[in-house]
Amino acid sequence: MDPADTTFSQLGYVREALQDAESLLQFASETGVAVDDETKNHILTARAAFAAGLDQPTVTNLFTALARLAATLAPVTPQSLRECKGKDIPRTHPYRTWASVLALVIVVYSTLSFVTSAIADAMLANINDANSLAVKLNSEFPGTSGPSSSELPTGLSRSDVTKDLQQFAATVRNIDWQSRELSLYAHPIKSLIDPASLDPYHSIRDRSDLLSQTFELQLPLTDYGQATLHCTETYQKVRYFAQHLADDASFYYGAVSSCILPVLYALLGTFAYILRNFERRISSRSYVPSAADSARFVIAAIGGAVVGLFTNFTIGQGVKVSPLALAFLVGYAVDVFYAFLETLTQSFSKAALAPHSPPARHPAPIPDPAKPTP
Repeated sequence: MDPADTTFSQLGYVREALQDAESLLQFASETGVAVDDETKNHILTARAAFAAGLDQPTVTNLFTALARLAATLAPVTPQSLRECKGKDIPRTHPYRTWASVLALVIVVYSTLSFVTSAIADAMLANINDANSLAVKLNSEFPGTSGPSSSELPTGLSRSDVTKDLQQFAATVRNIDWQSRELSLYAHPIKSLIDPASLDPYHSIRDRSDLLSQTFELQLPLTDYGQATLHCTETYQKVRYFAQHLADDASFYYGAVSSCILPVLYALLGTFAYILRNFERRISSRSYVPSAADSARFVIAAIGGAVVGLFTNFTIGQGVKVSPLALAFLVGYAVDVFYAFLETLTQSFSKAALAPHSPPARHPAPIPDPAKPTP
């Protein structure tokens, strides 16, 4: 039997330990980390004796040298050096593509949510103004056919009534335009395929003469009552269309912004943390793939869902943080958020388990020996 077959050189873990020790020693020499002579001699001696066969003392010295190098160069490990091996160090993390896609989705949806919210708010403000004008004008001209321009009710001037009618008609046109814009965001497919189901005046959109008769005051303006009635009828159809679109936009975009968007921001924060940690560890050659990253995403999603239940947060000196910003911070620093929850839970537990203090008892008065006892 060959004596070399009985040496430690035939053991796989010994060969791996020698390779790991050599890679750590090479990294230390490349980065200028000082290594004592004894450690270097143990590794070089093991390599020189490897072909002939390693004995027990040499293997013992090898593992001692490997342990010293590992402690000196931590967090760099042989595995991290293998991951970062070569001149073409990988700079593309597998999560980078997913992070880019998620960021794009958040930006697009946030933009759409902002635009729809701005249009809906402006439209509701115009509806309030139009309601006031409709009440005012219809109280001034309650009949279906009002008096002529020379027979205005007492106390009204032609210029004031004309101004109110012009403002009413202009507000109705604004609401109609805003409604059609909002329909593209609230019901994009239906507004392109079947716009007639949404727009009450879709049949006359390509007729400028009919649009002018419907949405503008007819000149000369000689019958204020009839003009008020005409504007009010148009406004009722436009208002019905606008309010339903505002409700739909508030439901779709508001629900997602309150429930789903915080989760997406928390996941984006987790992507930011993982990618930042990846770049830092690649630079220091200490990167090792970890299965804990997937669990971090689940925890971040739970934290984002919890944050979505609140409206705003105050952090020291009255500084308020929006739920979306806090959701991103939760995903970036998951450990801090859950440490906060544990501290909060302990505070509630102490308050619940604290015994009720007994009612205060007043001490009995000390009798004065100078006074006679009754």
